[in-house]
Amino acid sequence: MLVALYAALVPFSLAWYNTLISIDCNHQKPFGLNNVKIDSSTDNKQKNCSGQTNFHWIKFYGINGIIYGVQLVALIMTVKKKN
Repeated sequence: MLVALYAALVPFSLAWYNTLISIDCNHQKPFGLNNVKIDSSTDNKQKNCSGQTNFHWIKFYGINGIIYGVQLVALIMTVKKKN
């Protein structure tokens, strides 16, 4: 049963991880050789994006730690009961 849970959760975790690493908080448009800022509040948007991204990384590690940790503890407890 644990193998089936891992088979379902690993692709979900990988997709979530790939989404997080693909987030780009650089709010600049290329224009010729220089980068031009979109508007005057770009710095605030970039800080907000970084904060949101950090929060999602915390959720990612926390949720995955709980999910996989509980399964690991259940596996260890099952092995100890058999011995």
